[in-house]
Amino acid sequence: MVRTQRLALRPFRLSDVDAVFGYESDAAYGRFLGVSQPYRRSDAERSVASRMLCDWSRSAMWAVDLEGDAIGHVGMTLYAGHGRIDLYYGLAPAHWGKGYMTEAVRAAIDAAFAAHPGVNRIQADANPENPASLRVMEKAGMTAEGVLRQYVVMHGVATDQVMCSILRREWEAAREG
Repeated sequence: MVRTQRLALRPFRLSDVDAVFGYESDAAYGRFLGVSQPYRRSDAERSVASRMLCDWSRSAMWAVDLEGDAIGHVGMTLYAGHGRIDLYYGLAPAHWGKGYMTEAVRAAIDAAFAAHPGVNRIQADANPENPASLRVMEKAGMTAEGVLRQYVVMHGVATDQVMCSILRREWEAAREG
């Protein structure tokens, strides 16, 4: 578990299904995350189960917990042979604009670099039409590197993504400064 000033990043649990169903069934949530609609309770059950069963030696999937309620997620996949971690996240629309995702992403980056000394780079991507997600990455110390053309298919359409990253030396310099 990772704690921040207002949040806890913790493993998912079965009791999170209702919360996950609540926010992942929201069309605004799924717009940039590729969540298909209609989203059913059984989809939330499968999602929570897969998040509970992740292989923590190669990946992490934390529930973003606010006062005991899951309001989103932060996930990471380790590519140790490449010294890289891929980061991904999502937050319930009811909590957008409050700084929770930036707080959670910063904490996840700190935890990842601390736990994996061989990791040199953490990267994430976002749709260029999603300025809020790009701002989260910027506030977390990540740098936009370029556009990956037609990188993902969302809702049946190949879409561009902006790749952002933070290098270990940048993270260390920010912690010292």
